[in-house]
Parts: sequence; structure tokens; C-alpha cells
Amino acid sequence: MVSMTRDAFADLSFISFIWKRVRPKMCFEVFGILFLVTSTMILLLMFVPFMRIGWMNLFSAEGGNFILKPFTDLAESPQYFLRFIPLIFLVVLMFLAPFIVKVEEELFRYGHMEWGSVSRQSVKFGLIHLVLGIPLAAPLALIILGFFLGYKYRKAYMETLPYCGEDLNMAHARAMATSIAYHTVFDCMLFVFLLAGLAVSFF
Repeated sequence: MVSMTRDAFADLSFISFIWKRVRPKMCFEVFGILFLVTSTMILLLMFVPFMRIGWMNLFSAEGGNFILKPFTDLAESPQYFLRFIPLIFLVVLMFLAPFIVKVEEELFRYGHMEWGSVSRQSVKFGLIHLVLGIPLAAPLALIILGFFLGYKYRKAYMETLPYCGEDLNMAHARAMATSIAYHTVFDCMLFVFLLAGLAVSFF
């Protein structure tokens, strides 16, 4: 993460480029997807008991995200100053979001235009989150996000294609920028809600 932070400061233009693509309509769309993903996850957790299990449950009864858990646990620390650490960590994640997302989008979206391929990549995108140790319900719900991002990538590609001539890389570049922007907004919106939840622990 230190290396990624250093790279981010060295390429602030990329962060600016991605955020300049964000529009109010995009935020409303992403909020709707976040609501749908969250609702799906909650329903799975409520009605399918084994969906509450992730590999983190082998080490902790309450489970959780193995990357975030050490930081979120500090939010309840009796040492007041330690409660700032998870807040700072989430702010750093928000700053790095375009770079983290870029890796995921290149892996799961780039070059996938056929609906069958989009669907397969969406499933892979959701299930890869199992490595975080989160309950099974969350990766399954994230397949919805994967399909949404795949749709946005394909749509941007098809809209750009008529203006590209033989330069297909231009269409792929615009499509990637679009899916990265949507994905970045989703992650940052999620981080904002987490920040709000952690901030409550201060009072």
C-alpha cells in the first residue's frame, strides 16, 4: 500500500482524469446498485444460514474482512487516539481507489463484450472477494456490481466504436475509463458509509 500511495502521488493526473468523468447521474446510478447489492447480501444472510460463513470465521467468531478488521477493531479501542487510525486508513483507501479499481477493471472487464463473457467475468469478479474472508453472501451479491460494470464497459465501448475507425484501442480506453469511474464511485460511496459508522464510535 505504501508503494501504491507513492505511485498515486506521482500520477495525480490519473486521479483527476477519473473524477472528472463522474457526473451526478452516475452517483445516483451507483447508489441504486449499492442499495441492490446491500439488500441482496442482507437477504442472503437472513434466510440462508451458511451464507454467513467466510474463512475469517476460522479465526474470529464474528468473521469480517481480513484487511479492514484490524483497523475497524481499533474504532472501539479504549485509547481514544487509536480510534483515528481506521478513519485515516479509509481516507487513504478513498484516495487510492482509482488505482485499486484500475487493476480490477483491467482484469475483469477489459476486452469482454459478449454477454456470455460479461456474465462469466461478473461471477469471477464477485467470487474473487472470497479471499478477503467476508461471508459468502457478500461476494455473491457483488456479482450484481460486476454485471453492472460489465454493462457500462460494453455500452461505452459500443458508443465509441463508430468514431474510432480501425483504432479499437481508443474504444477500449474510453470503456475502461467509464467502468473505472463507476467502480471508483461505488467503492468511495461504500467507504463514506463506513466512515460515518466509525465516526459514531467517537461519541
